[in-house]
Amino acid sequence: MGFLRNQLPSPACSQEKGYGCRQLGGHGGEVLPTVLRKMHSDKPEVSLVQCTAAISQCRRDARAWPTVLLLFWDLSLLRMSPDVVLCTSAITTLERTSRWHMALQVFDSMPLFAVRPNVISRSSLITALDKGEHWQAAIQVLIGMPSTDSASLPDRISYNSAINACQTGQAWQTACQVLTKMPSAQLAPNLISYNSTVATCEKSGQWQAAVDLLTDMQRSELRLDVISYNSAISCMTAGEWQLALNLLYVALPYCRIEPDVISFSGAMKDQWQAAVALLAAMPLVRIVPDVIAYNSVIAACEKGKRWEMAVRLLLDLVAARLRPSVVTFNSTISACERTWQAALQVLMLMDTWSTMPDTITYNSTISALSRGECWQHSLAMLKHIASRDLQLNVISYSSAMASFEVGGRWKAALGLCLKMCASTVLPNAVSGSTLISACAEAGSWQFALSLYASEHSVSAVPCIVSSNSAMSACMASFHWRDAMQLHAGMPDIRVMPDVLSHSSAVMACETALLHKTAAKVLDQLHNCAYCLCERR
Repeated sequence: MGFLRNQLPSPACSQEKGYGCRQLGGHGGEVLPTVLRKMHSDKPEVSLVQCTAAISQCRRDARAWPTVLLLFWDLSLLRMSPDVVLCTSAITTLERTSRWHMALQVFDSMPLFAVRPNVISRSSLITALDKGEHWQAAIQVLIGMPSTDSASLPDRISYNSAINACQTGQAWQTACQVLTKMPSAQLAPNLISYNSTVATCEKSGQWQAAVDLLTDMQRSELRLDVISYNSAISCMTAGEWQLALNLLYVALPYCRIEPDVISFSGAMKDQWQAAVALLAAMPLVRIVPDVIAYNSVIAACEKGKRWEMAVRLLLDLVAARLRPSVVTFNSTISACERTWQAALQVLMLMDTWSTMPDTITYNSTISALSRGECWQHSLAMLKHIASRDLQLNVISYSSAMASFEVGGRWKAALGLCLKMCASTVLPNAVSGSTLISACAEAGSWQFALSLYASEHSVSAVPCIVSSNSAMSACMASFHWRDAMQLHAGMPDIRVMPDVLSHSSAVMACETALLHKTAAKVLDQLHNCAYCLCERR
């Protein structure tokens, strides 16, 4: 604790830097500097009530947390011990200033002063741990609240804070369990309780649980609000987009709830036609689309491979006098992955709007260039990224290597792979299979096999794409038996052959006149195709 106190500013420094002194005005604005001055005078005369008031005043400035600790630990100089009110005030103030570890430190020190935490101090600690993204610890604080001490019995705020903390860890099951335990504590869940639980289900993508919670809310005669429905709508996956529309167009009007821009944005899923229609319908209900709404529709167009509509929406956004974000441009460029000229034009538009491209922007552009067999542009883009002091990642290299694969320049792809390894970026299954495919395209089957062997000697997750690419390299060079050996060895490296693997093996057997082996592989091919049909 001495080390911690050595890091705290002196009272003079606190006043100079504005730690709760110069910045804190209004009613009681002179309490804090007065207390600090008296505490460090020759004859300190400060009461516990004044110290508590000074700590509470620090809530107005997020930079005031050092002063809170200074006041708390310097009470011993005045031969005073903190009471539960002062400790609770310190924890609450540190929670408001997002200093969860300091709040936990004060909480843990309360037994040293023979002070028993009350429900307010515990609830404030739960909220502080939530802000620090320590949801398990927050739940443990709730569980540890005694059921026999009336001053420490968890209240509705305690439960709601614990449920809200579950959003960080996407712990929707824990949130639901906390919600269901509230009645046993003679506490009826309120709207905040349910909305926090639904929001946790949204973060976890559990749309069925969210809908069940909406039903429970209606049964409990709680009046649902737009936040309740927005969370449920947002967690609908692509397969439930019709249910999201049903909530938007049926449930909300039935409950006489006005939808907002978040309601529409949440309903814009992978169905690009429906997303465009929702965007057009927003002004009809007097809702002005914002950048997030446009981003949602552009993302839907990206998944629907509708680059023309994505570019049009970008231009509509600009025409509406909205400022496109880097997410807007990234989604639009990704939608243009099959039209590299359009991707480059969108990239150049970013300068017009003074929007700084990030690594995702350039990766999406390189991916579009690779599909257009523009390996020279891909290489130039990599150099441009390096000149912008942006961090190249494995996706950057893999996308550029893909352009070399299409262009048949396997040596250039190999050089890029070596450069990637030298830059401490570890290759993944995609980059490895891309390089093997480049060698296969160039007919360098021996080098492809060498890469395949080295990849699986260092890779923890073998890739079916790499195996098929290596087999293709052998087939293209008429080395049928090598292809057969690869096929036979796939189970040994925990790779399950697919339809393409079996088909290549059958062709290799037939060419090598291995008819009995071909019959066995053909049976495997039929079984694989049957299983594939069953899944569909």
